[in-house]
Amino acid sequence: MAEEIITTTTTEGEPKVVAATTTETTSAEVLGEAGKAALAAERKARREAESRVADFERQEKERADAGAKRQRDADMAKGEFEKVRTGLEQERDQAKAEAGDIEARYQRAIAVLSPDVDARWKDLPSEVASMYDGEADDVLAKAAHLNRTKALVDRLAGAMPRTGNGPNPRRIEGNGPTPEQTRDELRNSGAYAF
Repeated sequence: MAEEIITTTTTEGEPKVVAATTTETTSAEVLGEAGKAALAAERKARREAESRVADFERQEKERADAGAKRQRDADMAKGEFEKVRTGLEQERDQAKAEAGDIEARYQRAIAVLSPDVDARWKDLPSEVASMYDGEADDVLAKAAHLNRTKALVDRLAGAMPRTGNGPNPRRIEGNGPTPEQTRDELRNSGAYAF
């Protein structure tokens, strides 16, 4: 009787017993050609299986190494991320400060503009004031409405633009004689009689 031991080397370099078989070899005819071929095929299949296992173990080790490398790279990139995050936080804080300055200037402008708008709003005819559809405390919207409706307010108030010195200039209050003075003058000259 003969004992056959098949060993292989692991990825760590240590020998490993894969199979131990005991065969009875009293004569070469006992196995025959078919038996020998089957035994050779089995050994070949076993070597291929061992090779696949070794490949699989090698791939697993490579994956683990790659995962560790990715983690190291991520940790290193995190340091860069921290720099970028700090820069963005500084920009945000600066923008907030600028927004605060802009808000303060806006409030000062509203404070300066508000008395004039309120005075003009009080003099506004009710027809024009009813056309306003903004907020009651929005000074800028009121100022825009006053500017948009200025021509309408002037027309409603009867204010006529000055026409100049044409052949028939229109009479402007405070300039020239009153109608009564003109009538008396015409009566006295005889050009106008009853």
